Order: sequence, then structure tokens, then C-alpha cells
Amino acid sequence: MNNKVKSEQKLNLKKNQEISLTIEDFTKEGEGLGKYQGFPFFVKDTVIGDEVRVSITKLKKNYGYARLVEIVTPSKDRVTPPCPVARQCGGCKLQQISYEKQLSFKKSLVEGCLMRIGGFEKEDIEQKMEPVYGMEEPWHYRNKAQFPVGRSEERRVGKECRSRWSPYH
Repeated sequence: MNNKVKSEQKLNLKKNQEISLTIEDFTKEGEGLGKYQGFPFFVKDTVIGDEVRVSITKLKKNYGYARLVEIVTPSKDRVTPPCPVARQCGGCKLQQISYEKQLSFKKSLVEGCLMRIGGFEKEDIEQKMEPVYGMEEPWHYRNKAQFPVGRSEERRVGKECRSRWSPYH
């Protein structure tokens, strides 16, 4: 076993247990990554620098998933999402992050792919890569949409995001 990552058995962690984390990094999907006594947890709707209370939802041997319960101390890069249902809908995974930090995150994703897949050295990328240009108004556009569909108790089929949470669609 990797000595850097403690297993959940040694820490005696359990599903639904609440723990405190500081979010240290992002996954490529934009989830926050925090560690509890060296054991990593992936947490949606968090920002690097957030100090949070989470509830454990799933445990694997060397990592786990948790649901955000409370933001104890928000990150300096945290903003209020412009969409009032962003967290419930899940379609815009980065809206809680300042736009400048979103651009930085997306640039680091491209750099990581160029190094890992393309075999480029970091110095080469830094010298040749064009800067990331943002938008003056980065809202009210979509180049991808996801529509969760489900059946109601009456067995009607519908878009859950629209019917359950959002009066704005």
C-alpha cells in the first residue's frame, strides 16, 4: 500500500460521517480535492482554499467522495454563482469559482494534457502557448447542455432539472 495515502480502515471512516477538509486542488472535472489525515476526498461545488464540512458518501480503498454540508470559511476565489440553481442543476460546474480562476484552471488542464499526452516539457509550453483570452461577459451562452430525465411518481417522463428545481427555465 502507498504509505502517503492512508486507507479508510486505518482511519475508521464511515459513510455519512461528517469531517472537516480544506480544499487543496481541483480534479479535471472541476471537483474539489481535500485530504482528511492524508486520505483524499472529492467534493463537488468547492473551490481551492475553501474550509468545509462534508458528509462522506462513498469510500474506496485509497480515496473517497463526500457531499458539501457547509462552507466554514470560503476561498478568496469563491463567488456567488449567477445562476440561482447552479448547484442543484449541476450543468455549470465552475460557476462558484471566480472567472479569472476558471480561466487559470482551464489553462492548467490544457498544459497538463500537452505534457501527459503530447510529451511536451513545461518550459516549451510556457514559451509557445498563447495566453488564455476570456470573455467580457462570460454568461448566458452554452456549448454543451445536459438534461437529466426521470419519471415522476405518476410515471410521467420529464426533465428533472426544470421540473424539480428551477423556476427560471
